[in-house]
Amino acid sequence: MDKLTIREFWKQKAQDGTTRWTGDDMLKFELGEFGPLIPAEASVLDLGSGMGELSRGLTPPDGKLLAVDSEPGMAVGFDGDERFRFEVGDVAQYRPTIVADVVLLFGVVTHLTLGEEETVYDSIRDATADDGLAIIKNQCSDADGFEVDTMSAALGTRYVGRYPGVGEQHDRLAGRFASVEVYRYPLEFKKHENSSHIAFLCRAPLS
Repeated sequence: MDKLTIREFWKQKAQDGTTRWTGDDMLKFELGEFGPLIPAEASVLDLGSGMGELSRGLTPPDGKLLAVDSEPGMAVGFDGDERFRFEVGDVAQYRPTIVADVVLLFGVVTHLTLGEEETVYDSIRDATADDGLAIIKNQCSDADGFEVDTMSAALGTRYVGRYPGVGEQHDRLAGRFASVEVYRYPLEFKKHENSSHIAFLCRAPLS
């Protein structure tokens, strides 16, 4: 997997002033769907946060958010609100020093190697409170996992990604959480014949 291309992709997104390349409709849907799952006064850890369009919206008025991203330019998304704190860190190497009520990993797995994915799941398990919730969301293959390395007309740049199969990703998470619920996004968000948007709702981290 060409990590340099991936890094340049997100660096450009930081310069563009937005990291929500999946669109405002999906953001609105995710806020409405996952917002009710966030407890009042929850502490939220967002790994690979981008500018936090989602995690800022999910953080309750009396909660707090720690956002982590490898691109320093993403920090501007968290200015001006004392509930929010931003740290620069490569998710594949970052080891959380907090335990949070809610841990988010959105749109990140497609840019991780398999080994990195496993390591990040260990970190998420360790950072999720016993009664907490981890939400891992990304595009998954509808069949066997595959990788993409192509010019994207929609994004206007070269795109590199890895799309795991739903079953294999579920099994990796099930080795770290007692409960893993597979949540499939509505078909209106499906843009490609061979992949779908999937969220894994993970509870009861295993010791």
